[in-house]
Amino acid sequence: MSQSPSPPSKLFIRSEVLAVIEYLCVVEAPSKQDRAKQIRRLNDIPDRKTVLDILLKELKRTTTQSTLQAITELCMELGTIELLQEPLWVIIQNPNTLDENKDAANLILRHLGDETDPDLYLEYLEDPQGLINRETERMLEVAARNPEALIDFIDFIFSLPMEEQVNLLSSLQADYSMDHLLNIYIPMFLAEPPLEVKELIIKSLGTIRHMQSAVFLDDIQDEYETDSNLSKLIKHAINELRIAGIYKSELLEGYRKELAKPHTILDDSVLYQCYVTLTDGIGNQGLIVSRKQNNGDISMMSVAINDLHGLIDCFGFYQLSHDDFERISDKFHEESCKIEVSPSYARRKLDQAEALSRKNKNRIPYEYTCWKVLIEDFPNEPIDTMSLCRDLAKPEWVVECANLYRHPDFETWFLEEGDHPVVTEVLGDIVQITQQAIADHLPVEEFITIMNRYALGLAMALMTTEWRDIIIYRLADTAYLLNREESKTFSALAATEVMKLVSYEPEDEEKVLNIGFIRQFGRRCIEEQLLRLKSEVGTKNPTPIQDIRTLEALVDYVITTWELQ
Repeated sequence: MSQSPSPPSKLFIRSEVLAVIEYLCVVEAPSKQDRAKQIRRLNDIPDRKTVLDILLKELKRTTTQSTLQAITELCMELGTIELLQEPLWVIIQNPNTLDENKDAANLILRHLGDETDPDLYLEYLEDPQGLINRETERMLEVAARNPEALIDFIDFIFSLPMEEQVNLLSSLQADYSMDHLLNIYIPMFLAEPPLEVKELIIKSLGTIRHMQSAVFLDDIQDEYETDSNLSKLIKHAINELRIAGIYKSELLEGYRKELAKPHTILDDSVLYQCYVTLTDGIGNQGLIVSRKQNNGDISMMSVAINDLHGLIDCFGFYQLSHDDFERISDKFHEESCKIEVSPSYARRKLDQAEALSRKNKNRIPYEYTCWKVLIEDFPNEPIDTMSLCRDLAKPEWVVECANLYRHPDFETWFLEEGDHPVVTEVLGDIVQITQQAIADHLPVEEFITIMNRYALGLAMALMTTEWRDIIIYRLADTAYLLNREESKTFSALAATEVMKLVSYEPEDEEKVLNIGFIRQFGRRCIEEQLLRLKSEVGTKNPTPIQDIRTLEALVDYVITTWELQ
């Protein structure tokens, strides 16, 4: 009968714990995967209490920041509030414990769920203000190289009551370097903070004798020229920098070039994978760009853009394992196809979106301002989608272009009331016609004839507006993105429709627009309006149509007929 192995000795456990601490301290920037492997090494030891006891002993006596950070991380991962609450408070209450070690103990407690009044913890610190200053300095240094930490720091400031936000920002200026302050102030201003914070930042920029202050104030002065109060503050701040010799019109271009130096993140990473979705029916498109760090970790930025409005939203992660990156990118694109693209395509799309936001004077997400450092060295080369469409187009397929709607990402390609006056008018007529058709007991064959006429009329009317260029642009981009082995047919269909819409003559309009994708586009707009009428039955805002059975018969007949054609 075999005997179960004896439990590891305390001496062995101690050697394992110290080896893990040493690894995390000695290896420069260990990857997420390597850190997880070291944590599993201790997690596999059955005697968890002994592991934690050894970590606590090391916590009490260490004097190095790297060791303290490693122990803190291990206690957070391996500990529980039941095992650590009492011994950590003993460390905090010990007058011989350094403030930095007490702070580490407090961080572990907060992470594990301790809800003791924070003021009680502060009573045990020998120099609380000194500790706060050192921790703030450390956070600012990390934020200067890690966009995720920068955003967390800004979000923390925004979480404070207004008066505390102003007090904290005012205190920062007295104690920290210009570079650290500008790294915080500029994205905070772009985040559209409360007016009091905006005013404080503008006034502060006027006192920070730095070329970036001059460039930023110059960039925003036109944007706020209609806001008399902020415009006055901006001009005053510029004058302060002018008197100090920092702001000179002839120097600004040189400043911009000098400020274009690469972010530190570029030194430790290389371009990695870029993904996009197809543009949807309202012009939204998702992009993911990423960089692989020297240790194998991945930094990524996910951005939502719109081809009419610009930048919509942004988030990112500084340190992901490869598996986490794959999981997040798959989840972000789970409702649409995920297409790998060149860094050049991603950079061009993001630059266009930012320029569009600025042109429309739309708010640029401050998260994007922080994360865009990831694309600083991405190439920005033009992509000629129209030439590609000329090469891919198959004129003999022009009738078949409606089959683009068989691609799942085209499900959202339609317009609704409010998207354009032409659409609003036509869809309003559809409601009235449907009501009248039910009241008159109109045969379904006559109803579908009227719907066909309106669908063609809608397509023809849209082609006289800016929507002709918008649809051509979106289809050309789609043809470019789908031009790969598994989707070449859809790519050719999109390219064929592009060339048709670009080149048809006015006298051929009715014939050309009554076939292919654009006809189906007009039909889809009407289909969605009919489906909305059908869905409103029995809701709080019901349609005035009472004969529900006839309405359903008409809607179902239209959709079935159009699907078969």
